Formats: sequence, structure tokens, C-alpha cells
Amino acid sequence: STDIARSDAATRETYEHLLEEYIQGIQNNTGDSSEASRAEAWQFLSTLLGGLILSRSVASDTLSREILGACRKT
Repeated sequence: STDIARSDAATRETYEHLLEEYIQGIQNNTGDSSEASRAEAWQFLSTLLGGLILSRSVASDTLSREILGACRKT
């Protein structure tokens, strides 16, 4: 995601489309297409991606596991 931000418009549009597909997939799994469900899907995906990025950014395996564990609880 951080590298995509520095990409050209066409690449960002493709990435946006893929993210929308992920969100739609999450909503399909819940069977709820409401605005609240969409917001929850974004929250879920953001937590997963953010947690993964953070866990890979630290030197400590212990802290990395702690970050991932916290994400699993949300």
C-alpha cells in the first residue's frame, strides 16, 4: 500500500478496484450490504493490513507476534 501511493494514477486505480473487491467479498461473507457493514469491512481490512505492515517493520519477534495477536482479537 505504501508503494502504491507513489505509483501512477492507473496503478492506483487498479489497486482501488482490488480493494473494492476485497470489501465486497467481506460484505458478501457477512450477508450485509449496509453502509455500517461497509465501514466495518474497511475497519477489518485496515486492521489486517496495518497489523501485517507493523509486524514486519519491527526487529523483535516478540513484538511482531504481539502486534499480530492484537489484530486477531479485533
